[in-house]
Amino acid sequence: MRKIVFAIFCILVFVFSYCEETNSPKGSFQPKAGIEISDISEDEPLTSSKETPYRTEKIKIKCGRDKVNTELFYPAGGSNWPIVILLHGSHPKRTDAYYDVMAIDLAMHGYYCVFPHYFERNKRGRGTRTEWMKTIKSAIDFAQEQPNVNRERIAVIGYSLGSFLILGYAPTDKRINCVVAFYGGLSSCYKEIANEHMPPTLLLHGTKDRIVPARRSLEAFKTLREYGKPVSVVVYPNVGHGFTLHKKGEWDDEVSLDSWERTLSFLNYYLNFPSWIPEVGQEASRLSLIAENQEESKDFFPSMKLETPYLDTIFVCGDKIYVDPHGEEYTKVLKESTPPPRKRKVVRRKK
Repeated sequence: MRKIVFAIFCILVFVFSYCEETNSPKGSFQPKAGIEISDISEDEPLTSSKETPYRTEKIKIKCGRDKVNTELFYPAGGSNWPIVILLHGSHPKRTDAYYDVMAIDLAMHGYYCVFPHYFERNKRGRGTRTEWMKTIKSAIDFAQEQPNVNRERIAVIGYSLGSFLILGYAPTDKRINCVVAFYGGLSSCYKEIANEHMPPTLLLHGTKDRIVPARRSLEAFKTLREYGKPVSVVVYPNVGHGFTLHKKGEWDDEVSLDSWERTLSFLNYYLNFPSWIPEVGQEASRLSLIAENQEESKDFFPSMKLETPYLDTIFVCGDKIYVDPHGEEYTKVLKESTPPPRKRKVVRRKK
């Protein structure tokens, strides 16, 4: 008897469910009690993945008999990433957090960033200039061996000491497609080799820099332009050394943003669109200096206009920015870039 009653109950449940399904709109969904249904906002992502769009690693890369502590930053997906080597200045411990932010941003923009701590090459001290330059070579060698990178597209960004290093090293390594140098310069011992080869270069500096005067970048700009190399300089008035690295007196939000946006535009121009690289030969540069007017011939800058889209947009940075100054403007900014001598404190001895 109980089995018969149970069977009738199951039949009634089936019939009731069938009637509900046929009477409801086709494809409709009936939520369980207590569940609220809302439309998906256009601003909300369709997935709830919490994975970051970049990856980081801490490794040691081989450099001669030594191993150098190195950090890697690269996109979480995709392939064919251009390589960017990031070189710190003389006080990396103080500014590590800011280098990390820039390295992460490079990874977010699709670059494979290698950040070697070249001071940590050996345990005998910070090392020598020769060792540091060999570390740059080792970092490039390592990066080219990694999967998913574009081994033919390589840039180096240097800060302060790192800027001096790459401006001296870049002429010796034709694998490097372009260079960005923050508040550095071209050492006199490397000027001759820069005449033979120098990849496209962007120099960035502040007129109030007391540690590395902006004339170092201006002089490098003048020298490389005389050699017929594709180089540009951006000088920011009233900012000092390390304007992108720390907030102790030198940091400037607007200038930091402007210089970094120009850097990204520069990298995009020379790494992602390499066929646009302007070719400026020494002979063309020399001929451009021979002007009909003798007064014009005194100007050491070629009359040709290089295509530099990364300089076209001037970001809002308060005071006027000097972009590739020449003639009277070059003389003016060079004078402004010579910092006044420090005032010595007079210590009076008590009688």
